[in-house]
Amino acid sequence: GELSLVFLLVSVLAPFYEEVTFRGGFYKVLRKHTTVPISLLISSVLFSLVHPENLLAMLVLFVLGSVLSITYEYSRNIMAVVTYHSLWNTLTFIMTLLQR
Repeated sequence: GELSLVFLLVSVLAPFYEEVTFRGGFYKVLRKHTTVPISLLISSVLFSLVHPENLLAMLVLFVLGSVLSITYEYSRNIMAVVTYHSLWNTLTFIMTLLQR
């Protein structure tokens, strides 16, 4: 039902779209023109800014974006970061359900 659709969006589609955009797009382009730290910083800030829930959430998402960028830098595998992002979102989704 509705919960299954939300799960699909949050745990599968959003991570895929966001990783293709942020690591496969922004980070990859930045990396061609600047250093790893600068690329990581800019792409992680952008990643946190598209999730403006609150300051703490944005800080956590900045750290997540940084970890995903480092993972992408060393693996060059977009599906690795999609998988990690999907696991993160799935755990967040489950924790949200448990708090209801």
